[in-house]
Amino acid sequence: MRTLAALLLALCTVAIAGAGCDTAAEAPLAEGDTLPLVRYGNAPQPGSRADYARFGVVMAAGDIHLFDPGTGPDRPPRFVRRLETTGLLATSAQVDANGFVWLAAPDRFSGNARSVNRALYVIDPHAANVVRRIELPGSLTSVGDVLVSGDWVYLYAWRNGFSAGIGRVAKACATDAARCEATLFTELGDVGAGIERPMHRWGPWLYVVAARSSRSPADSLFKIDAQSGVVKERSVDVGRFAFDGEALFLGPAPSHTALLRVTKEGLRQTASAPTMADVLAVDAGRLYMSNRDHDWFEVRETTTLALVSSGKRPGGMGSDAFGFVAPGMLMLDGVTTLDVRTGTLYQDPASAEVLAGFDGDWSAPMLPEGHAYAY
Repeated sequence: MRTLAALLLALCTVAIAGAGCDTAAEAPLAEGDTLPLVRYGNAPQPGSRADYARFGVVMAAGDIHLFDPGTGPDRPPRFVRRLETTGLLATSAQVDANGFVWLAAPDRFSGNARSVNRALYVIDPHAANVVRRIELPGSLTSVGDVLVSGDWVYLYAWRNGFSAGIGRVAKACATDAARCEATLFTELGDVGAGIERPMHRWGPWLYVVAARSSRSPADSLFKIDAQSGVVKERSVDVGRFAFDGEALFLGPAPSHTALLRVTKEGLRQTASAPTMADVLAVDAGRLYMSNRDHDWFEVRETTTLALVSSGKRPGGMGSDAFGFVAPGMLMLDGVTTLDVRTGTLYQDPASAEVLAGFDGDWSAPMLPEGHAYAY
């Protein structure tokens, strides 16, 4: 992960016991607090919190950018509003089926100092206020990613940069304060921070990618029973990943420069192809790949990984905000979307507002709970 958030987190977690981090800093957000709000464009805003249940999230510079993913060329995606998380280094958020935003923020600021944040937040995006501040146990220090699925919200805890764990809290917490206890669900052991969007739910299984650390030999993919938390399988030397109905697609890792096709069961490799792609997305039997530092673009067939086409990336250089948000509609960089069937590019009508004063990297797009491209 090469985002500013990851860099700052690494600096803080390494120095957490020293003067570089202020562990006594007051929490920047409390229940009932109102977040600074920016409304994009001239389109009418949603009328209630429930209307946000169809909205996706892209994080940028620690802020929550909410967008309507649309349905296709007749209604392409567009940004609706931004919620500023002042005082928090926020890295990941997802909207649940009731329209609440669940926010992971592994770090916080107090003046010029940083400290590990041991809280998870539930936000009403319509009222722009904090509904819940969920205190986390020491085993879930520095939650850097959230995934809403079924009755639970799963949490990826980065801890001190040398170990990680998965926690969970009942989704019902958003409306029932008595159900807000966060608990450790699975120990991942000596691994590092999660890859961008490290958790995916696929049927009864939770798939988690964890980066290497000085105590672990390689990036690892964990297959976890989503009900019991038991780790069923593990493989190493994996990068970012994407899914279709049959397999996982794993990008390059520090030990190799290959794209791998791996079965859901057994995590068996069935195909490979050389690539330097570090962002992946899959739709309708095709795998779309690019690199954030270059302008090339590849399309491969999902069964054999045979190359279908290649060329320059539409819209220019790469971004982490790369993923399908509707059938055939591939988000390239947050404000630009490609219709892969026709080659047409769609620019968000509020792109100038969204990018005004932009400072930082986009995160990968996170679609809302239950969306066909959410996991």
